[in-house]
Amino acid sequence: MRIIENWFKAPDGSTIFYNEFLPEGGKVRFVVQIVHGMAEHSERYADFAGFLVKNGGAVYASDHRGHGRNVYAPEEYGVWPEKKTWCTIVDDLKTLNDISAKNYPGVPVFILGHSMGSFLTRTFLTTYSTDLKAAILTGSGSNPSLLLRIAYWIAGLQCFFSGPAKESKLLDKMSFGSFNKGYDKPFQWLTRDQKIVDEYIADPFCGGIFSCSFYRSFFAGLLSLNKLKLAKKINKELPMFFFSGADDPVGDKGKGVIKAVNFYKSAGIKNVEYKLYPGARHEILNETNKSEVYSDILELIEKLIADGK
Repeated sequence: MRIIENWFKAPDGSTIFYNEFLPEGGKVRFVVQIVHGMAEHSERYADFAGFLVKNGGAVYASDHRGHGRNVYAPEEYGVWPEKKTWCTIVDDLKTLNDISAKNYPGVPVFILGHSMGSFLTRTFLTTYSTDLKAAILTGSGSNPSLLLRIAYWIAGLQCFFSGPAKESKLLDKMSFGSFNKGYDKPFQWLTRDQKIVDEYIADPFCGGIFSCSFYRSFFAGLLSLNKLKLAKKINKELPMFFFSGADDPVGDKGKGVIKAVNFYKSAGIKNVEYKLYPGARHEILNETNKSEVYSDILELIEKLIADGK
């Protein structure tokens, strides 16, 4: 597998980092665009990308603003200074999507979003879903609008009084404080694989307390996902598949995943399915049963290519 580090110029003039995971030779049968989660980065998906490449894929994955290689100084990490950064990142995803389609014309394109990336992907689909083969969403769920409005209001107040770069320990605790409850070591809610957890903790581009400006835009994005009129803009023929750990707190241990599935069915999406993996936690692509997850995703891709749907 070849890994090419690259940058593209975003519509607003910013330079955005992305990785291309490509085969050494042979025909590319499908493209997967990966949308990473909060407090991580695209290079964490190298193992999964290698699996896809080995099976005929080409993989594209960008770092979000305030994340990974787009952070040039420590004070930029976890900061989204503009109120509409969520929508700006969706535009970034479209730019990368266009790059992959140009590089492999006529090849079916899938998009896979994890955690926050799954929510960004769901926003992306409300505008850009006609040229995709399917959307695969891991570590996703649902969030009550009332709580999101309260959190958005708090984030706005903190930005007003303390500035957009101020770390928000309060919102971090409100959002993620309970996720690790019941575990004896930090970040064990991510995966049962302790090696992955240790690597996450040691990675300077993972974890940390994010800014109030990040949360302001993040909660605004999540609020928009609860609007049925926006969900109805998604291509009704687009297959949507949710894969989550049955012990993932982001998906409310499955209940939030099922709620999201039913929401999109109510929006008229014809093919919305889900699978929960017993015992698995948040990062199912890094779980102890990841080989099962990898195979399920590949089987889905192969089926959709064969069916021509």
